Amino acid sequence: MKKIITFSTMLLITSTVLMACGDSSDNTSGTEETIETNQTEIEEEENGLEEKKSDGEIEDQLDLGIGDTAVIESTIGKYEITLESAEFRSEIDGQKSELEDFILVKYRLKNVGEDSINIKETIGNLELTDYLEGAGMTDSSSEFNEVETFDGELASNEEAVGEALYYVYEADEYYIVVIEGLVGSGGVKNQIRFTFQANEIEES
Repeated sequence: MKKIITFSTMLLITSTVLMACGDSSDNTSGTEETIETNQTEIEEEENGLEEKKSDGEIEDQLDLGIGDTAVIESTIGKYEITLESAEFRSEIDGQKSELEDFILVKYRLKNVGEDSINIKETIGNLELTDYLEGAGMTDSSSEFNEVETFDGELASNEEAVGEALYYVYEADEYYIVVIEGLVGSGGVKNQIRFTFQANEIEES
């Protein structure tokens, strides 16, 4: 009788071990499937990043100052813009500023895209402000004869130098950025920011 009980007990133990091994195999298979899925997702994300790079998307450039060059990509085209100088002007064409001062900015523009671009539109994408959380002032150079305004078309690889004029309040620090609404709507694909102190600006 004891032998029968022992043999039955051994059969029961063997069955339990075999079932446990089967469960372990199933768990291992599930783990392998999860790893494969994760690897596929990672590869898809990497491919997506590569596609974005190949599409020519440009990163934001927020650490620029006087003398620096930014690259902008928009629905107009792709171009470089250099902030060559900034100058306080108390009056232009004998007129006082509608705010407290003028800032006259000299830009150098280069078309690095394949198609011609309208120069005035590219400058019109920018605004000057002393407060990043609010709206700034756009170029008002077309209102004055004294300013060497940008005009016309710029062919691929061509450069142009011209001036933009902004009404400003007195402040310690100023910024030139792409109008935020244009970035949000996709009209301009990246943001730039030129930052300069009032004591860096020439006075005339």
